Amino acid sequence: MKKLFILSLFIANYCFGQSLTISPSTANQLFEVKKSGIGIDQRDNTNTVGLGTFIVNSEAYFQTHTNHPIRFATNNASYQMTLLTNGNFGIGSLLTPTHKLHVAGNTYISGGLSSDGMISVGSINIGGGNTINKYFKLYLPEETIPAINAKTCSTKNFSVSGVGINDIVTLHIVGAYSGNTAIATIRPLTNQVEVKFCNNGTTNSSVQSVDLRFTIIK
Repeated sequence: MKKLFILSLFIANYCFGQSLTISPSTANQLFEVKKSGIGIDQRDNTNTVGLGTFIVNSEAYFQTHTNHPIRFATNNASYQMTLLTNGNFGIGSLLTPTHKLHVAGNTYISGGLSSDGMISVGSINIGGGNTINKYFKLYLPEETIPAINAKTCSTKNFSVSGVGINDIVTLHIVGAYSGNTAIATIRPLTNQVEVKFCNNGTTNSSVQSVDLRFTIIK
């Protein structure tokens, strides 16, 4: 019994106080367990691919120890998630992600979706209603509003690349312009937008230079 107790203390001290390496002669992999730093380090038979754990500064990592991606799979099937060495993460069978988050298939988000940059999609279905296929803005600096006689209207076409006759178009005029001038109608054409300006004043208005911001929903 005394010998067994001493042997148990020796094994515990060896396992928890030092590194432990298991090298089965019948396997092609090395399996190493350490107390800190790299904990588990599994290697292939050429020692070029390493996968395992790492602990430092009260933080725990599951990582590759070599310059290789991590593949995630279940039930011994083909991989279903991938983390590349450049940080791109993909969800989808056999997918090689091309973005920081790349999902192949439908995605459901129960909360909100926020972005500090551009969101590019093929189409958007809002609340099960109409589908938005494209949404974009166009800024036209230093355009002109034509001279308009009192109590009359005048139309002008502006070049807006990508707009179509079935699109929804809004216009915002940037900068100061005559308070008697108003936008009466906006009509989308093919790559053009026809805007009807009206002078509601009692005096004629002259040509006015303005900046225009168009918003187009397809």
